[in-house]
Amino acid sequence: MAERAFDTAKFEESGAIFSRPVFKDDVAYFGGEDTYFYAVDTKTGQKRWEMKTDGIIFSRPVLHEDILYFGSFDHYIYAVSIKTKCLLWKLKLNGIVASSPVLFKDLLFVGSSDTYLYAISIKNKAIVWKFKTGDEIICDPVVLDGKIFFGSMDGYFYCVDVSGKLLWKFRTGDSIILGTPLVTKKFVCFGSADNNLYCMAPDGDLLWAVRTGDMVFNNASVYDNVVYFGSRDRHIYALDAKTGNVLWKSRTDIQIAASAPLKISNRIYIGADKLYCFSCNGQRIRVSELCDAIPSGPDYYKGNVFAGCDDGYFRCFSAEDGRLMWRFHTNSNKIISLVGVARPPLWNPDFFKEHDIMLGRPQALQPKEPYGVSENLLYGMGLGSVDVGSLPENKKYAEPSVGGVYKDMQGGGVAYIPGEKGKKKDKELDVFLHNLGLQG
Repeated sequence: MAERAFDTAKFEESGAIFSRPVFKDDVAYFGGEDTYFYAVDTKTGQKRWEMKTDGIIFSRPVLHEDILYFGSFDHYIYAVSIKTKCLLWKLKLNGIVASSPVLFKDLLFVGSSDTYLYAISIKNKAIVWKFKTGDEIICDPVVLDGKIFFGSMDGYFYCVDVSGKLLWKFRTGDSIILGTPLVTKKFVCFGSADNNLYCMAPDGDLLWAVRTGDMVFNNASVYDNVVYFGSRDRHIYALDAKTGNVLWKSRTDIQIAASAPLKISNRIYIGADKLYCFSCNGQRIRVSELCDAIPSGPDYYKGNVFAGCDDGYFRCFSAEDGRLMWRFHTNSNKIISLVGVARPPLWNPDFFKEHDIMLGRPQALQPKEPYGVSENLLYGMGLGSVDVGSLPENKKYAEPSVGGVYKDMQGGGVAYIPGEKGKKKDKELDVFLHNLGLQG
């Protein structure tokens, strides 16, 4: 059986922040993988209040009439008052709620790992209907003109009406996973684990598709008839919205997950291992301070750019010059990598060029992120290797959680083969790759 593109069951509680914020009256509201929901002052970074749930929160809240609605891995949908800071009600579904809800009139639409899209009445606090797909729904639904657009890990992208009737569905080559599809009156864009970004007409006709070098989460944005999106092949793309022609692409240092490009004036922001800023023609202008991966966002509010990070910090940057204004830390210091949760990136020999692999400089390599997989071997840099020098002599190499090729401080390579945990070969990385026929 093929490896799943994304496995929510493998997630553990940590300090990471995937949930994107909503803003009101200088307060940012968002959830964390530490199971808490937060309200943070956007000017100072100080916590206003917090509320504990019993599960990880991926869901971006929706705000309506001073009530926040969001989901949790504990299977519940929550309704919380921002005035009283109290729980008003919660409703249990039959699976994890990683999907972000969307509100249409008095109906809340949200997906679940139990394979259903739910319609919930916020007046009656009850399920009105549910629509079944073939696998988990961790993609966010979007509503436009009485139609609900969303993807499922069964590989289909769906369009249903607000009564739950299927209007059309389109099959991709793999799962449709995290993030929010781009939905406009003229077209709908969504990514797939089959490495493509698809563009459909609202009536279900395929307009175009662009293939990248790795999985594409749902992270596209459109500005001035240009579609921007990121791929796990470490590139941000700019496409002609009408034709899908690639106008430019620029590289980031690690893979891009569900971070949606954000345009402010004539600059494009996107998150990977840092917050990147590009010109509208693809030139890198600057990057933020080094932080851990930015899995979603960034978001703009009153002159600043906000991003939640895998290291447990919610950061605020100046949109003018990229300065870090403040950072807020969640209640957990535990860091969990997406390694083992998301399918490893595909092999790309370009990532092993000299400017990326520097002897004696493991700090220049992003820890915890694999570089690629080919056949039965996973190739990675920095996975468990950045602390090699501090390990006891009898444990020269840190034990990674998955197979791979890792470079230690002396520039050596160590290979771990899936299914043979603990077996390793000490070789120079270039020699090792040459012997595998993957490098000349």
